[in-house]
Amino acid sequence: PRCSVGDFECPYARPGDPETCFQPSKLCDGNVDCPGGADEHCPTGCGTPVNKPILSTKTGERIVGGIDARPHSWPWQISMLSNGRHNCGGSIIDHHWVVTAAHCCTSGPSTYKVRVGEHDIVDGQGEVNAWTYDVERVIQHPLYQGREQHDDICLLKTVLPIFFNDDVFPVCLGSGTPPEVGTDCFTTGWGSQRQVISPPRMGEEDEAEVLQKEEDSKQDRVPNILQQVDLKVVDQAECARVYGSHSRPITITPDMICGENPGKDSCQGDSGGPFVCMSRGNSSIWELVGVVSWGYGCASPGIPGVYARTSHFLDWIAETIYND
Repeated sequence: PRCSVGDFECPYARPGDPETCFQPSKLCDGNVDCPGGADEHCPTGCGTPVNKPILSTKTGERIVGGIDARPHSWPWQISMLSNGRHNCGGSIIDHHWVVTAAHCCTSGPSTYKVRVGEHDIVDGQGEVNAWTYDVERVIQHPLYQGREQHDDICLLKTVLPIFFNDDVFPVCLGSGTPPEVGTDCFTTGWGSQRQVISPPRMGEEDEAEVLQKEEDSKQDRVPNILQQVDLKVVDQAECARVYGSHSRPITITPDMICGENPGKDSCQGDSGGPFVCMSRGNSSIWELVGVVSWGYGCASPGIPGVYARTSHFLDWIAETIYND
């Protein structure tokens, strides 16, 4: 049957399953409406993957200096599709909400889709919990001003609530207490694996162009498999000194946090993705400390990557979700 207005087809329907219409308000209401009870698999909490990540610090030729992630070990990671192509990353924080970078959010909701539960973004057909959600709202931070880089955060609201399962689960936003300098944290994504020494990495258009060139030339520097890399939190004053003394100086503002590890970094295509650290109060819980934002080059020697500091935006995130 065709779904009526306000109803949607259940995610994760298998071949042969009858089409089932689902009302979003019925998620986790105690009554099974979707095949396999997908709408009633309602784990609580956040930041606790069923498939624990392998916390390797070895170096490979990935994400710049990272390694293949264990499948579905970072279950909040999403691929933000722009006109059907991977453009940016993002992090699930709620059944309806994803955090990404403001510079990834330059168009209206119809341009974007949120792909969840994916490990291989090219050949993920066997990934039973992969699903694509339409976007209802795209909300840039009101103070974001493009090339000035500050307030580089955006919220996406999905039309249908995101169904949680072993491969799809939210990350914790954490508290306002920042991680200590030197803390080992991780960033993940499907971005470029090429070390870039000079040009800045910023802007959705720049990323789309880089990814298009990579694909067109059939180079192997944009991965199919989700990558992870370990980075250490950098002292804010030191990060400000590095960027302030650069030939193209830029100010590191309080809403930013920096991460670095020699030869390792996030890069084009990773923007909007998670920068996560273990909770200071519970090492089994992962908290979203930053959102991949910008930097001069990728893994440029002595130049940290810069992330939107999520603790700075906790009030804005809470107010936006509450008021929507």
